Amino acid sequence: MNEPSFSQARELIDNNEAIGIVVGKNPNTDAMGAALALYLSLQASGKKVFIASATQPIVELSNLVGIDKVKDSFEGEGGDLIVSFPYKEGEIDKVSYTLEEGFLNIVVKPGELGLSFTEQDVIYRRKGQYPGLIFTVGVPRISDLSSVFDISALKDTQIINIDNGAENQGYGDVVIIDLNSSSVSEQVTKLIVSLGFEIDLDVAQNLFSGIAQGTSNFQDISTSPQAFEMAGMLMNKGAIRQRVERMEKTIQSQEENLFEPQNPGEVLQQLSQIQGYRGQQQKRFENKGTRLQSPRGASSGGQGNFPQKVQQNQLRPQKQEQPQSQEQTQNPDLPVGRQDLKNPPEEWLTPKVYKGSTNV
Repeated sequence: MNEPSFSQARELIDNNEAIGIVVGKNPNTDAMGAALALYLSLQASGKKVFIASATQPIVELSNLVGIDKVKDSFEGEGGDLIVSFPYKEGEIDKVSYTLEEGFLNIVVKPGELGLSFTEQDVIYRRKGQYPGLIFTVGVPRISDLSSVFDISALKDTQIINIDNGAENQGYGDVVIIDLNSSSVSEQVTKLIVSLGFEIDLDVAQNLFSGIAQGTSNFQDISTSPQAFEMAGMLMNKGAIRQRVERMEKTIQSQEENLFEPQNPGEVLQQLSQIQGYRGQQQKRFENKGTRLQSPRGASSGGQGNFPQKVQQNQLRPQKQEQPQSQEQTQNPDLPVGRQDLKNPPEEWLTPKVYKGSTNV
């Protein structure tokens, strides 16, 4: 995105009173927020602006200012009014019109087969007059907009293409594509500032919401320095950070349902997983008696994260057992705590006589 592109865009805006803005299929908050911010800015500058989307906006975009102005086509003043009749071969003989008392009457004369449709089957629709200038926001291919307007009829319409995707085909009279931008809203913010348009609270909030969504709430590693600069400027204009309630509720629901299975099969599966885990822990515990296990990631010479007492006990050399003396083998009844004595006292080897009294 360079300054010549901005100057060309400014010239086209000055030369057109009617301006259209269009987003592609299934637009996200970034694309729609940028488009609506541009819509509000151009409208505040005195232009007659239309905004359309190739698909119906989803509920997730309902918090954006001006979302109710998004249509599925460019319907404006000066367009053609088309009256459509169901047609089958041989049903209609002739179509004419008459003028009576200030009304234009369209007369459909039936053919030999007669008319099979009624007045409820007649369709009235207005074919909008295409603006002289159209902004496309986040639309990789112009063919993606075939549901919004007849592309072949755009020969007299100038297009400004704004996008940050590498898949964009580079169509249009003015191409504003910046692959280094982490969101389309960044580009539109810079464009609005360069055009000298006022950024009010509604415009700032739409742009900030778009940047936040395009950068995963500023957590994406591809978030550009420009995103933080633009976000700071928009917050100074009154934009606020909004909590992503839907994502938080989804995570909370998953955590709650993790240990609340809905059927017996899930209960058995969780029990099997728990038993398997306990079996692994038991094996690890048993193996500690034969070898010293180092924690994952610890070096062979370090003590890792073992408690000090455990490390000292496991690292202390084991005392070798001494062979028993001849006296010990010949006197197996010696107390265990006195096995180290070679010459036990003589009274240990004499019979014991009870000398006390007993009161019955």
